Amino acid sequence: MTLWLSLMVFTHQQIREDQQFLYGFATAAERDLFRGLISVSGIGATSAVALIDTLGFEDLVAAIATSNINALTKTPGVGKKTAERLVLELKSKLDQWRLTPGGSISSALAVPTEILAELEVTLAALGYTKAEIEQAISLLSQDNQMLKNPNVEEWLKKAIAYLST
Repeated sequence: MTLWLSLMVFTHQQIREDQQFLYGFATAAERDLFRGLISVSGIGATSAVALIDTLGFEDLVAAIATSNINALTKTPGVGKKTAERLVLELKSKLDQWRLTPGGSISSALAVPTEILAELEVTLAALGYTKAEIEQAISLLSQDNQMLKNPNVEEWLKKAIAYLST
């Protein structure tokens, strides 16, 4: 019996005078975020990877979107000035990604951060795992009607209904 496993890796290649680097990411959104991070003056590939590894994709995006300098400075090598520059240069780009229909940045970015935070906290308190929560948010963020709905209770009802099936 032969079992085939399919895996998709999203890559970013960086070529320097005498070296080549290939960075791999599980999602296109992570790769796009990495590219956005390295576009900021003073942030190299090592710092970008450290930011993504330290905070995780969702928390890093939320920290930039909400100007949470303290969260960003938890990453080794990222000081207050670098964190402020990250927020200054990437916050508007994140807003553009969020508003681009079918943009390659994660659809979770389209969910307003206050709703996203409330969903995560409430669903975690109800005992759902991080993977289950991310799956529910991903599904809900594909619904254009939900994206226009500012009522967090509606988001919770839909998420619980999805997770209960």
